[in-house]
Amino acid sequence: MEPLGDLVPGFEASRPGLDPPALWVEKFLFQNGFSAADEKDSRGWYPLHYAALSGKVELLRGLLAFRADLNLVTKKDQVEAGVPMWTSALAICVMFRHNQAARLLVDAKAKLEGGVQPAIHQAAIANNADGIRILCEAGCSPHLKDMLGFTPVEAGCGRGSTEAFEELLTQASGSIDISRCLYVAMVCGGGKPELVHRLVEERADVNYQYKIRYFGINGLYCAYNAALYRSGKKTIGTTAGYHGHEQTPLMAAVMTGQYEGAAALLAAGARLDLRNYRKWTAADFSRGHSLPRFLLEALEGQTTEAERITADAVASSFFEI
Repeated sequence: MEPLGDLVPGFEASRPGLDPPALWVEKFLFQNGFSAADEKDSRGWYPLHYAALSGKVELLRGLLAFRADLNLVTKKDQVEAGVPMWTSALAICVMFRHNQAARLLVDAKAKLEGGVQPAIHQAAIANNADGIRILCEAGCSPHLKDMLGFTPVEAGCGRGSTEAFEELLTQASGSIDISRCLYVAMVCGGGKPELVHRLVEERADVNYQYKIRYFGINGLYCAYNAALYRSGKKTIGTTAGYHGHEQTPLMAAVMTGQYEGAAALLAAGARLDLRNYRKWTAADFSRGHSLPRFLLEALEGQTTEAERITADAVASSFFEI
């Protein structure tokens, strides 16, 4: 459907003979309940953030002409849009693949860093290879870390973003901790067989054991989740906080229910005898879960069916560069 405009009646221009771009901006502000380009609404968003969500380049240009601050960040999250708090207009643009709009903001000297997850992380999560390229060409580092200490390629792998992975691999000139990416993919839900296959091609260690550093924000976050786990709150997040130290990608895959990804790891030689800091093996994470037959067989050392499923998944996958 074409979008509907002018839903709020009663708009009047600030003065007669207003030029079209200025008129468009004034209408946009009025329709969205704003009286100025630098006003914040009750949801903690500014007009520029809503304009970035639409991806309309001329509207963004008009708001900048109205002296909107292009580096303001959202003060609250927007669950409906999936946008976290402290997100910039540039990050919103690349998150929704509005790359022409992103280029406009980059040319206007928008900050490339900052926020819970910087723009390049949002581009990686959205599998937006073009957006990553725009940001890196503007000087953004492909090794930039977010507030929890994760790199863009780790954030992308956590969502199974294969195109973003290839672009970041190029931008980073191969200097990426591939094994850690494999673990993050499994613990965050992005462990598709084709991504596992690609990471193993890049020599990821399928038996890598993740080490939680209990200092800094990420360590505190894991400790907090571990405390919740001990108090009886059993979720994937709290289980990861409690069991994460020295956990392997295979353990994480079974824990998060990524059974095809687990099969791909077993087909690639993941060991069944390794234990995490809590002395759990991969099989221990399957307790209370109904596993598919191919994974049950693979956990017992019979990987024929797991290898077939992985080969089929890899053969049927594709990505664009």
